[in-house]
Amino acid sequence: MSSVDIGMNSVGNYERYSLARDTTGNPQLITYIATYPIASSLPSVESLRLRARNLVEDYPLLRARVIDSRTISPKWGLLSDGEVEKGILGLVTDVELEDLAGYTSSRVEIAGNQAKPTVSAATLEKVISQELGNDQPLQAASNNLLWRVTRYRPRTRGVAAFLALTINHVISDGKSGLALFDALLGETKVTQQPSKETSPPSERFPRALETTVDCRPGYGFMMGVIWNELLIPRLPEFIAKRVKRTACWPGVPPLAGLPGQQIHRHLSLSSRTLAKLKATGKRHQVDTLHPIFEIAAVAALWCTIVDSERPSPLIVGHSTPISIRDGLLSHPIISGNYVAGLDTEVSCSAHGEESFWQETRKYAEWLRSTEGRQKAIQTMGMLVHIPDGQNEVDAGSPAPTGWETFLLDKASRAPAASIEVSNLGYLPRLPPSASSVTLAQTNIFGPPIIVNAVGHATGTDFVICWRTDAFALSKGKKMEDFVRAFAAVLECLAEEKQEHSTQGETSLSFADLRDAVTHKGTGDQTSST
Repeated sequence: MSSVDIGMNSVGNYERYSLARDTTGNPQLITYIATYPIASSLPSVESLRLRARNLVEDYPLLRARVIDSRTISPKWGLLSDGEVEKGILGLVTDVELEDLAGYTSSRVEIAGNQAKPTVSAATLEKVISQELGNDQPLQAASNNLLWRVTRYRPRTRGVAAFLALTINHVISDGKSGLALFDALLGETKVTQQPSKETSPPSERFPRALETTVDCRPGYGFMMGVIWNELLIPRLPEFIAKRVKRTACWPGVPPLAGLPGQQIHRHLSLSSRTLAKLKATGKRHQVDTLHPIFEIAAVAALWCTIVDSERPSPLIVGHSTPISIRDGLLSHPIISGNYVAGLDTEVSCSAHGEESFWQETRKYAEWLRSTEGRQKAIQTMGMLVHIPDGQNEVDAGSPAPTGWETFLLDKASRAPAASIEVSNLGYLPRLPPSASSVTLAQTNIFGPPIIVNAVGHATGTDFVICWRTDAFALSKGKKMEDFVRAFAAVLECLAEEKQEHSTQGETSLSFADLRDAVTHKGTGDQTSST
């Protein structure tokens, strides 16, 4: 049975966008990493293979490849049984931690959580870089499974180890990848009824987002996007400057070409500090943590960029993926992309008079609003309007169709957002014997800074990703300064006194946070690789 004669189905628009990134030579990967204080507690290769065999039978995208990936009509195809078995046998690999540089440095912690083991942040960062940098085996057009598991083990007994699950975004969004992670490592079984092998081939793949959710944009929304994304970039520069809106930071194209070296920094927020942050948020009528995390990132960027001696206004565009996944619409728990991006911006004054909590409440309201959700869904609906067509190019060209041409052109322009905060929320159960879970993803075509977050019983882990030398900060500042500022802002918010937090709506401004960042000894809160 060949891989091209069964299970064919059209690729959805979001998957096509991910495929375009893949075709340019920059696959969008997502990695989930569990930390095991004792290496002997890692799941065995045999148990991982057994669970993987069951999962690939239940969820067709886990045994899928993309057919005709360089054409305007890519399709899903199922790998043959022999190809799947070969993939399962090679799914789990072992890497010795001592082969990764930076193995011995100490772990990052905010407000020191004594319950966590001492684990090297630099080692975890190297594991992330290894996973996201090794992208060629997971390319969508290959005859391989589009996901893998790697166990990172030390040669020394009694030392922490790591287990990484890495997935090509073309078959899974962040939420479903976390569900796969739990199904591989957790103690519970997935309860949702998966697709059955007896179904016709065309029904073995989950339906695309746009076939289950009305993503059609209104005419006003559509014309605004077409004007900003397609028409203005083609105007002469002297005209474009007059009609385009003020760009958010950085407001200039990337300095370095694609892909550029990706940098990852890890921070952990202890459960104790997290509880304080939740309590502070509730005193300010902010009931969830995500708005706090996102506006904290905005404030940290303002603290990093604005020159106190020569201040100037700053627009920070920020975005977050929101889940559209709905079991009532036959969206599976595992695999598929049912996500949309919610964008907005904060106009920061030169002297930082903005109230942190006013901005956070306003953003929290936008997050839960019907209008905001609908705008995010309509943005996904605009993907169908990307100019398409088969390009007359060489066989190895990174732009065989209009989608790749559009993507590469967009990547060469100033980013539409400054920061993305990708937060998977709270993981109810850590994998048995694991002490934490960390999320990271490739940052090639996205905003300059991506903050990834996942919460669990021992706290919240952050991974901050950027491309080195792609965007310049203020004179003498480095992106590590943003990482330190973000850590300091979160700590400052968690330690805010109750009597101070009720003094008034403007009791804590961005300028106040910058003072806290300046005066706090944050040099020991981030690691270097």
